[in-house]
Amino acid sequence: MTVDMITTLIFSKNRACQLDLLIRSLNKHAAGKMQLKVLYTFSEPDFGAGYEMLVKKFPEVNFIKQSSSFKRDVLEIISGANKYVGLFTDDDIMFGDFDVGLDELDEMFKAVEPISLSLRLGRNTIIQDPYRDILVRMPRFDNHGRFLIWDSKNVGNFVIDKGKYYI
Repeated sequence: MTVDMITTLIFSKNRACQLDLLIRSLNKHAAGKMQLKVLYTFSEPDFGAGYEMLVKKFPEVNFIKQSSSFKRDVLEIISGANKYVGLFTDDDIMFGDFDVGLDELDEMFKAVEPISLSLRLGRNTIIQDPYRDILVRMPRFDNHGRFLIWDSKNVGNFVIDKGKYYI
């Protein structure tokens, strides 16, 4: 594994076509930044044939057939990560460039100490729960406007009890 890459775990079941699109989008918008590892399984041989095609099409991707212990598989993959782990499902698509360097991530994690980052939430996100119309305070911008940061204590569907957060 290259030290300056994000270990990126992609979960997939029976959806090789969707996975193909995700891998192509990651290769286009995050080239050289993510080490892709696909944990996959399938229920029928025809679905398995789709994954065999992807293994040949993307030799740079590490395809891992799910064993009888999903938990053990996941822990083994993420325990080998150098520093950061990205998580995707096979129906995700990256449509914008991931132009953040690891040094910028390091700075942001030191300054803010987030639990995680989301690549799906943007400046247009103002409703946290669309089914309950809970408006949230607009995020503050950090690192010269590169990251959007929400204070979870201000999100309407969190309950704070003795320093613990519940949804």
